[in-house]
Amino acid sequence: MKQLRKFRFRQYSTRDDGFALPSAIGIGLVILMIGITMIVRSQTDRGGAMAQKATAGSLGVSEAGITRVLALLKKYPVLAAQSATAWPADTSTMTASAAGCSGGASSSTPTTDESKLITRSRSARWLNIKDTGTDWRELGEFRVVSYEPNTPVAGTSTAVIEGRARSENNATTATSSTTIGFGNSTTALSVQFPITGGAS
Repeated sequence: MKQLRKFRFRQYSTRDDGFALPSAIGIGLVILMIGITMIVRSQTDRGGAMAQKATAGSLGVSEAGITRVLALLKKYPVLAAQSATAWPADTSTMTASAAGCSGGASSSTPTTDESKLITRSRSARWLNIKDTGTDWRELGEFRVVSYEPNTPVAGTSTAVIEGRARSENNATTATSSTTIGFGNSTTALSVQFPITGGAS
């Protein structure tokens, strides 16, 4: 009888041999998979947050560009009656024009910044929001992609402005606004606004 009990005990213990090792490996693999999943998820969330921040920055630059263009059209109503591609290449020839904007005054000779905005808008070239001062690192560039008077209907103009923000990666080491890079996000805004008598 004792021999039978010993045989059964050995039989049971033989069946359990090696069970701990596969269990430990299986649990380790599950923990490893959970860890990898959490790392991948955090990287995805980080990338999404960075993209959202870049989009917000370029959107702010686009809105600032729209503000500058609308101020220009209000100050120089003669420009509001023409497509941006037809704006004068030489702004020194611009003289006082009839007021066409509601609340707008007659044109005078444009300043240097206004002249740069007018001439670069003819060919949709990029323009710094602010070329001088201490805050150029935090800003970006915009361009007038198109400006069309009386579009889509008479009495309404449409302007399309693109903006891109400065990259934060090399903002601290850049020495001028021309040596600093840009982020990966560019935002385009299309704005329609009423005009009076073919001017803004």
